[in-house]
Amino acid sequence: MDYISYLRSMVGHEKVIMVAVGAMVFNEKEEVLLQLRADSHLWGIPGGFMELNESVRDTAK
Repeated sequence: MDYISYLRSMVGHEKVIMVAVGAMVFNEKEEVLLQLRADSHLWGIPGGFMELNESVRDTAK
């Protein structure tokens, strides 16, 4: 179980403060990388929630 799932199992849908990271990734043509989100089927920048004991850099990766 990842940290977010564990946390949600403890607090349910109560509000919590979580760290999230997004990254703008450009290629040599200055085009931006987008990801198709599985939950909303919309395009967005890559990113996600930080796991316990993870650095911001690792979260962005």
